Amino acid sequence: MKWSSTTHPLPAVVALLLCAPALPAQDQTATVSVVDATGVPVPFAVVTAGNTTARVADDSGRVIIPFSEADSIRLRVRRIGYQEFYGQLPRSAENRYVVTLTALASTLATVTVTERASTPLANRGFYERVDRVQRGAIVGQFLTPEDLDEANASTVSAMLRRSRYARIVRSRPTRGPAVTVILGRGGCGMNIVLDGQLLTGTAQDEVEAEASTSINPGGSSRGRSGGSSPDIDQVIDARSVMAIEVYPSSANAPAELIPFGGDGACGIVAIWTGARR
Repeated sequence: MKWSSTTHPLPAVVALLLCAPALPAQDQTATVSVVDATGVPVPFAVVTAGNTTARVADDSGRVIIPFSEADSIRLRVRRIGYQEFYGQLPRSAENRYVVTLTALASTLATVTVTERASTPLANRGFYERVDRVQRGAIVGQFLTPEDLDEANASTVSAMLRRSRYARIVRSRPTRGPAVTVILGRGGCGMNIVLDGQLLTGTAQDEVEAEASTSINPGGSSRGRSGGSSPDIDQVIDARSVMAIEVYPSSANAPAELIPFGGDGACGIVAIWTGARR
């Protein structure tokens, strides 16, 4: 007996299913665009969506955030020189949000619409490394100018208390007063990079490893000289710090910072000084 499509439609149905295009998966991200009152993008704004981790916008003022099923989302947006935005924004059909920041009156004379991305931090690769960490290419934590302004800390060590990779302790040397030291994993001293150069001659050089690390099984190679060196708070004026990068080890740090970080077994703290903008 010969089957026809009218008497046995199953093969035709199967063929249609095999030829049908796959349905696109629902987009799980949304885009936030940060602009000023004239519509010009505001680069490198710090954006927090709901209870998610803060993310830094790119040089075009855009940042990708997790998609929200809600009709609106609570956003907090900060950028040096602008009034902070905090509030609910409706979700568009394209999962896009536009946040307008108002320039602070005291900084209007210095705010320009040209070369906005050419900030000192951008020129030093800070925001490019922020993007790499946000994409998961390297592991690190950043204290942006906005973070430091909000913390309003009076010392560098107090700033670093916000880092999950650094531990701040007071060390009692064999002679002299107690000093503040920055410890990484395993309890050994982190290397401090100041404006692209390894900082030496401080109490960090005198920290003995409290325990071995997986990268440096013998512990830190730096010995104790007796505690006569100043600590980081005595060497660096917190008011001059515009941003900080913290990496748990040289294995996690960007290649451009590793040469300045010594062995980096216990982590690298890169401190950048200058005006916060």
